[in-house]
Amino acid sequence: MKKSGNLTNDMETKIKSIIPQLCYETSIEPDEKFVIYGAGYYGKNAYIKYHDQIKYYLDSNEKIIGTRINGIKVLPLEEAENLKDKIMIAANEEKLYDMIISLEDHGVKTYCVYR
Repeated sequence: MKKSGNLTNDMETKIKSIIPQLCYETSIEPDEKFVIYGAGYYGKNAYIKYHDQIKYYLDSNEKIIGTRINGIKVLPLEEAENLKDKIMIAANEEKLYDMIISLEDHGVKTYCVYR
């Protein structure tokens, strides 16, 4: 069996099918500041709801790292290793699994998902 990280393809498929049902609610308090991982379409949509609460974006796209989106700085994913802030993943279901693996590879075990 081919593996992705520590998971077999069957396990990865099962997780990907479960993620949408598990991730519709976030655990962000109304006045809590946090970081968004994903500065694309979903990250920009999250800005509409949470604009006053976003400290900065994390992203792996080198073309946008160091820029600002709606005035909020985009930092590289490697910055996640030193974070104490809560992280919200903002992505579609196709990218969500890989983003979770990337966070965990950077030592981040606690996060929520924007929906």
